[in-house]
Amino acid sequence: MGRVTIQTIAKEANVSVGTVDRALNNRARISEATRRRVLETAERLGYHPNKIASALGRQRELRIAAITPCKPFFFYEHINDGFKDAIKETLDYGVSIDQILCESLSVEDQKRVLETLDYTKYDGIVLNAGGDALTPYINRFVEGGVPVVTFNSDAKNSKRLIFIGEDPLLSGRLAGEMMGRLLGGRGRVAIMTSFFHPGAAMDRRDGFKEALERYPGIEVVGEYEYSDDEDKAFKLVCDIMRAYPDLNGIFSNSATGSYACGKYAYEQCTPEERPVLIGYDVTESVEYYLKNGYFDMAIDQQPRRQSYYAIMLMYRYLTEHWQPEASEYVIRVNMVMRYNAEEHSMARTLKNNILI
Repeated sequence: MGRVTIQTIAKEANVSVGTVDRALNNRARISEATRRRVLETAERLGYHPNKIASALGRQRELRIAAITPCKPFFFYEHINDGFKDAIKETLDYGVSIDQILCESLSVEDQKRVLETLDYTKYDGIVLNAGGDALTPYINRFVEGGVPVVTFNSDAKNSKRLIFIGEDPLLSGRLAGEMMGRLLGGRGRVAIMTSFFHPGAAMDRRDGFKEALERYPGIEVVGEYEYSDDEDKAFKLVCDIMRAYPDLNGIFSNSATGSYACGKYAYEQCTPEERPVLIGYDVTESVEYYLKNGYFDMAIDQQPRRQSYYAIMLMYRYLTEHWQPEASEYVIRVNMVMRYNAEEHSMARTLKNNILI
């Protein structure tokens, strides 16, 4: 049956992994009958504990700082769900996770948080980084003995341990290829970018433009920044369409931009007369726009999995001396359209625990 883990025992004995840990390590908060059942199950399965991990698990509490924006809420609530999943799995192992919020993914908002962070209180930091401009802060933490894992958006030139998330350049290419195909290789396109600073947003944009080079009949009329602000993004879509009433397509590279484009199509035009709309993230609103013909394609980057893995891999690094085999752990993206929108809705997707 393969390697027996505490997760295997928990499933066989029909208890939580925390209960298994308490039984194996003779901890409190467990009945004698349950302890006996767990120990008998472990013996029957031939469980051999990881002595190093068990010893470390009995030491002082581990503190991990989880730093992420809070806006747009309809996207970051799914990041938060991933944190909750990880908290449930690590709580009984003496892990404390402090969620620290910044206003947005803008570099300035994040700098304000990182400048005042007392990183010496933490054993590790997981960070939804806004880009390479945060490299000096990340390097200071790492050089001070606190490892950093980035997720969702990277600071690839920093000394962070690993990055967990999509490949933004590749996903941008997927979006550009789909735009070219849907337009039949001809037309005029606008690009909406959440932030004009180095990071995932610009990588997605670059990948999109790179793919469009295969379609010389497509012209990019302009590139526009909306700072991940809902009102600004919606106004920007309206302004673009007034300036280019015959525009054939719009690419937006974040959940906020996708929401704004879908809202415009829903409120201002029929599905037949709107431009081709391609963006990111299947929020509940975007799911509705996809299913009802107001949006063409959204790239699902599985944010819940990203934040969950960021915590769990940091936990393994701190407790098991686990070492990453690569500097980036890429989460596969999905191309979501009208008929698979519900299947990939972030509101319905459950995590798939690849760490067991």
